Amino acid sequence: MHGVQGVGSSSLLAPTKRRTGISRFSFFAEMSFITYILQSKTNSKFYCGITNDICKRQKEHNEGKCSSTKSAMPWDVVFQTKFNTREEARALEVKIKGRGAKRFLEDLRHGSAFSGINSVG
Repeated sequence: MHGVQGVGSSSLLAPTKRRTGISRFSFFAEMSFITYILQSKTNSKFYCGITNDICKRQKEHNEGKCSSTKSAMPWDVVFQTKFNTREEARALEVKIKGRGAKRFLEDLRHGSAFSGINSVG
């Protein structure tokens, strides 16, 4: 599935140079973080998390490498949105978990509460 991704504000660290001339923080400055929701194909349950590589993370969930999702494999990505900082991605994850993923997705479909974010699918 493909996702329309919202982008949060950027918070870059002041880079320092190593002897190689490569910025120590350049890797992290260019990294984005994704808040995602998975839905189980076997029992329709939801799981919410954050990652910097959605394909790799979904594969880990579907290979049984995550104890919290192992019993309900396989999983589909039903929502994802991108942020520039881990803190922004985590803040949305906390909101989703507080509301419940199913209710959050219903709110998105009806255009209420989270109008700046679009769902996958």
